[in-house]
Amino acid sequence: MFEATLIKEIFAVVFHPEGGFVDPRESVERVFVCGALMDPAFLSDKIGRPAAMVPATAKGFGRGWGEAGGKRFHFLREDAAETTQGMALLGLSDEEIRALERFEQVPETRRRADIEICVGDIVLPGITYLAKK
Repeated sequence: MFEATLIKEIFAVVFHPEGGFVDPRESVERVFVCGALMDPAFLSDKIGRPAAMVPATAKGFGRGWGEAGGKRFHFLREDAAETTQGMALLGLSDEEIRALERFEQVPETRRRADIEICVGDIVLPGITYLAKK
């Protein structure tokens, strides 16, 4: 069961498993996702546990479509005119991030990129996965 905790100072709501609150300002890494990984059950299947997440916005990025290995996939792409809504995953371990990178097919299909994301009323550094150039 997930809980929702409002952080009044930044007007952000964190969704987290019971007892698993993570403040986005204190998370070692914030991983921006905007596809299937926003689904808590799907994410849990990929990393082996439920994880905290907070709604986030990536300015300067849009969604696109591509193909790899005969399968269509959606990806985040740089586009100064666009903004994409998604979630920032919080409190992930290095091993859990490696599991996400396997799912995202880094480096074969996507590449890891540093970005800035809007969470509530603040901007924080994060990482995401963009289409490989």
